[in-house]
Amino acid sequence: MDKYDEQILTALVENARLTYAELARRVNLSPPAVAERVAKLEAKKVITGYHAHVSLEKLGLAISFIVELRLNHNHWQTTLKALTQMPQILQCYRVTGETCVIIRGAVQDMAAMEAFIERVSHYGATKTSIILSAPVERSAPVAGTVTEALK
Repeated sequence: MDKYDEQILTALVENARLTYAELARRVNLSPPAVAERVAKLEAKKVITGYHAHVSLEKLGLAISFIVELRLNHNHWQTTLKALTQMPQILQCYRVTGETCVIIRGAVQDMAAMEAFIERVSHYGATKTSIILSAPVERSAPVAGTVTEALK
């Protein structure tokens, strides 16, 4: 991983639809060199996919939330399997500490929020936070931090 790989990653995180020609222009390499580097990053599983960033509000999901779930039993595998079936959940993390699972999700209104909390609370105690805004939202470290993190 060198400065060119980091610049390529930074550019792709900003816009995954950039052409090799545009990437090459931004990092000052030839398009074939950029294509080879991107292929290597994909082969090493540094790049694991390309995604569209979707507006939840435009989909009618006006309320984004975080739910901390403290399981009331030791059957976390069963709970996690059930959580994967809930379409309101965008991300789910199994974590250390008093909280067992952290859920990030979105619903259309407060009635749907209440129904979701009620459904999830069958698995344990919940603590819910409504997301007001996301002043920092990244899918990878900012430029300059990847190389530092690998040292």
